[in-house]
Order: sequence, then C-alpha cells, then structure tokens
Amino acid sequence: MIELGGVDKFLKGLEESLKLPEELIRMKLNYALPFVHEEVTSKTPVWSGKSLRNWVWSMDAPNSSAPKEALGSMPPGPTNSMPLGSEPRRPVNQAAADASFAAISTRDPFRQFWLSNNSENIEGLEYGQLPTPGRSRSPKGMVRVTVQSLMLALEGGAKSK
Repeated sequence: MIELGGVDKFLKGLEESLKLPEELIRMKLNYALPFVHEEVTSKTPVWSGKSLRNWVWSMDAPNSSAPKEALGSMPPGPTNSMPLGSEPRRPVNQAAADASFAAISTRDPFRQFWLSNNSENIEGLEYGQLPTPGRSRSPKGMVRVTVQSLMLALEGGAKSK
C-alpha cells in the first residue's frame, strides 16, 4: 500500500505558485506605471498647460474624450527660457494629470493600462516641432525617450518602488 502524506500542503503550495506570475506582473506594473507617468509628465513642456493637463490614464481602452482646457489663469512666464518643471502653470495642470494616474489600480494586473493625450499640439511637442524645431524644449519628445528608458530599466531587472 502507498500512502500519500501532505496532500493539503502540496495543493496549497501549488495554489501559491499559480499566483506567482500575477504577483510578478503586478510588481513590474507597480514600477512601470509610475515611472512612465513621472517621466512623460516631467518632460512635457508647459506654456498654457493644456498638453500636460491632457495626459489621461485609463484602463481597458484609451481615453477618447475631447481635450480638456488647461487649468490656471496666471501668466505663462517666459517658458522658452525656463527649465522644464519651473513653469508657472505646471503645478495645477500636473495635479490634474496626477489625479488621473491615481485613479487606476493594478489590483487586476491583466487589464490594459493606457496613457492618452488628446491635446491638439501633443504630436508637435512629441516630435520637437513646437514652438519651433530650433526652440523646442523637448526635442527628443516625451513618450519616445520614456519608452526607451523604461525598456532599459525593465531589462535590468527593475524592482518595485
């Protein structure tokens, strides 16, 4: 007669091992999503604030709403001669983009996560054409350089923040 002992322990171990891929994916997402959000928004030049304001996170489908107007009415300042991050209209519009990011959840890491921007000028900013190619404040773009940085970080075994 053969007796099999510890079947409950084996089944519990098997159940836990099935959760491992989900936990690994969630760990990568908990690193990648904040990384992308911080990098893209910090590289987005601000004059009116509209392009920054329109970075919108969503789950399962990209945001397709009409562009939102910039927040804040203070003068934009001499933005083309200012370093990124110091623009007067950045804080209020950054807060709106941050609120969009805060609304997503990695509870189910198998969902699709989208970062969209429906602002009319976002392509020109991404490709370094605004205000002019010679005066672009992000000539290499925001998204393209962030994707490159993220891929390098993930290949290097980035861990959750």
